Amino acid sequence: MNSDNNNNDPNIIVRAVPVHTDHVIINVNQNNLTDDMEQTYALGKTIKFLSCFDILISLFYTFYNYYYLIPLLFGLFGYIGAKKYNSTYILIYNAYSIINLISRVFFMFYLILDDNINLSITSFFLLSFIIVIELWIIKIVFRFYSLLKKINVDQLNVLRENNLRIVRTIYW
Repeated sequence: MNSDNNNNDPNIIVRAVPVHTDHVIINVNQNNLTDDMEQTYALGKTIKFLSCFDILISLFYTFYNYYYLIPLLFGLFGYIGAKKYNSTYILIYNAYSIINLISRVFFMFYLILDDNINLSITSFFLLSFIIVIELWIIKIVFRFYSLLKKINVDQLNVLRENNLRIVRTIYW
């Protein structure tokens, strides 16, 4: 180009062309979230934490016996189900938790009723505490599953696709 060119040339035509993007941005206002959505989000975070703990314990047991890979896989079902809000995976994780609870109760009764095993008070209370914790986990997972079935698909997509920052603790 010639340096003598002047930007005030009347022959230059400038056109604005709109730019189209392939991305859809959804802005979610915290006021648009329903109470069920907030509860689902909070319970999902709780289940992710609990299933990570379950995975970690199963991983340590796996070094003892490879059969503990099975509970590790069920823990993964719980984590992925809570992360993706997948009701089928959550149902599988809850079934695993119920089977785990039943086996612990049977094991406790076996220890109590077997005359050859001397069950200490500490062991009894520890097993009882673990059973109560397992009941609590089953309640939380079932509540999460019920909420997943209750909210509609659009609400689920908002929970799945957005990076929400909701601080809400649900203990019971």
